Amino acid sequence: MEAPLDAKTWPDGRRIKFARVLKPQASSGDEFCSLEQPRTRTYEFARTPSSERLMVGIPEQGTDLVRLLAKRMGGPFRILYVLMVGRIGSPEGRYELLGELDEATLDVWLDWFKEALDHDGRHTLWVKCVGDGLIVYDRHELLFIYGDVTAVRSELADLGYTEGEVRTDFEHQHSYWPDYDALERYIASSVDFRYYPLVVGSDL
Repeated sequence: MEAPLDAKTWPDGRRIKFARVLKPQASSGDEFCSLEQPRTRTYEFARTPSSERLMVGIPEQGTDLVRLLAKRMGGPFRILYVLMVGRIGSPEGRYELLGELDEATLDVWLDWFKEALDHDGRHTLWVKCVGDGLIVYDRHELLFIYGDVTAVRSELADLGYTEGEVRTDFEHQHSYWPDYDALERYIASSVDFRYYPLVVGSDL
């Protein structure tokens, strides 16, 4: 899967800056990115010459929102799993799931790994939708959405989201739980995934 968009750069050129990351924890828990204050249902909209983008704060678990918005944007879908921290020694990098997924298969895949995706901070998930549609489930409890976002904005409004500023300058910590090592182990060893190195300026 090509990644022409930088999920960490806002259209006006400013970098999205995250505050100091605290020491990772290594025991079981509930949240993968502990914030100073809970997020509200807010999104930011921006337009560039080539794309429209939304940055969405996730106040609850994000996999269900990814699933809903991906279906609104339409398939077929492609998956890119970005391993930022290899807790069990797996190579950090981008793992592209080979082949396209229809809605039913996307549901199965997200259901399999929902708990790990929602509760562990070692990874970011990219879901490529039809055309130039792209949803990035960032490990800072943010969604970055690219492409024709008209339907997505309508869906967010129905869910109680309002347009406003989404904070990105918060102090936080990431948690990497042994409970979810199975996802990392499966993806890093599976022949269903193709490996690419992390991309400086986009993943890092």
